[in-house]
Amino acid sequence: MGLLVNERQGKLDGADMLVNQLMDIIIDIRQEARKKKDWATADKIRDSLGAAGIVIEDSPQGARWKKR
Repeated sequence: MGLLVNERQGKLDGADMLVNQLMDIIIDIRQEARKKKDWATADKIRDSLGAAGIVIEDSPQGARWKKR
């Protein structure tokens, strides 16, 4: 999964930890939708995150996210 790190300090602050936890939940929901071949839900999650400036990258090892 993706990881948002405070670049100046090289560690997570409270807000970054919350973002990471929420993104883990969202990616898990999207992965479940993909397993069920619920492409409409998986695409909606990806597109909505994209509109918010977050890119989802799918790979054989799983999904990762990063800020644009």
